[in-house]
Amino acid sequence: MSLGWWRLDDGPAVVDPGCMSAPFVPPVQTLAQAVAAMTAAARREGRARLILSDADWGALVLRHMYGPDPASFTQEIVDRVGRVASITALNRWLILATAIWNATPQPDRGGKSANELLVEERPYLRPLQASRRDDRRAR
Repeated sequence: MSLGWWRLDDGPAVVDPGCMSAPFVPPVQTLAQAVAAMTAAARREGRARLILSDADWGALVLRHMYGPDPASFTQEIVDRVGRVASITALNRWLILATAIWNATPQPDRGGKSANELLVEERPYLRPLQASRRDDRRAR
């Protein structure tokens, strides 16, 4: 079942079901699954610079994660993608790259990925609720 992709352009994040034909990337997955999704999409669209092994993707993520500018990971993905027809086309590559980032084990977190840490913490999280008083103050 295709749920669409998150649109990450200048508006609020919303599901945009028409922007990609591949199925939605589940939010919790392993590094191997995230890399497989990127590899399949990259092969389908001839983006050879996005086809890396699990180990190479992990090393790339960690280099940026622990480097002086973690946001440079996004720029590296944009450079590897190359020219695209639209922001929507670029967003789908960034979504796949973010899935890899979130699935990469982090040595300083006991070798757990952000996905694994979130699963552990999810039972303790409660939804944020804004009161009407908060809404009026924000105006």
